[in-house]
Amino acid sequence: MFLITKIIDCFYNFDLIKRKKYRRENLEKHNILEEKFISNKNKPIYYIIRYEDGMSCGWTVWERVVLFGCIYAVSHKMIPVVDMKTTKNIYLEDDEVGKVNAWDKYYLQPFDVTLDEALQSNNYILADPSQNWFVYLRMERKCNNNDYLREQYSKYIKLNKNTINICEGNYARIVSDNNSKLLGVCLRGTDYLLYHHPMQPQVEVVVKEAKKYFKLLNCDYYYIATEDYTLLKSFEKYLPKEKIITYNAGNVRQVDGLIGEQIRKDKSANDAALDYLTTLYILNKCSVLIGGKCGATIVASYRKNPPYEYVNIIDTHKSY
Repeated sequence: MFLITKIIDCFYNFDLIKRKKYRRENLEKHNILEEKFISNKNKPIYYIIRYEDGMSCGWTVWERVVLFGCIYAVSHKMIPVVDMKTTKNIYLEDDEVGKVNAWDKYYLQPFDVTLDEALQSNNYILADPSQNWFVYLRMERKCNNNDYLREQYSKYIKLNKNTINICEGNYARIVSDNNSKLLGVCLRGTDYLLYHHPMQPQVEVVVKEAKKYFKLLNCDYYYIATEDYTLLKSFEKYLPKEKIITYNAGNVRQVDGLIGEQIRKDKSANDAALDYLTTLYILNKCSVLIGGKCGATIVASYRKNPPYEYVNIIDTHKSY
């Protein structure tokens, strides 16, 4: 037993050394990629959150970029401002890039400071937009604590009134009784199968867990959240159809690339934005969440405040 403990300690210490080395190297790169325009250190300094969106990412990636950027900025006595205007993202039309801030269309700025105001201050820092910096921020130990993230999320990530009204209207159209108790089921397919993403659990495994807690916690409906047509049909096979509700689920049958790019072939930037925001909004209305490890479930686990009555994000510990 002593020998096993020592071996475990050695692996832990080795991993810790690697993590420290990774963080140190990325902090050095960050200082190079960060751009500083500070005219007066005694005045408020704005930290402009940017991201190189090479994977055509959806809202759950952007929300985490903003959340971790806000945590970093505030801990360094800066005011975070979100920039989804300067570079291309799937929630902007081509002619809106550089003209419209996609974040402002659907969310509130964390401290009610616009991007233009921050830039005009001549007292700002352009954050490192790289994926490595995003990973670096996520490795902060306290960012692995859902209670901490829930508290921080509620401070910084807020939909604007217009978005809430639209999402609430979409929700009301599929749930006639606002007192209905929902069990959310979320699995990813499509481009998850093409890239090195977390392997999702089998539908049968998720269904077994969902049925158990549907009965145990007296739920009224299963809310199925998946973009994958085949997955949706599988859930409809195993669950009673009269107990299933969906919003825009199963709308993708096949992809040969990134899901964000596929969606934008069929939808405007605004429709793509609001459809996904509605899906996430209804997941947040659920009392129970069961599904695979993916951006939607990871963020949902700390977005909901107060927390779900029961949540099980099934990690297969494998990748595609």
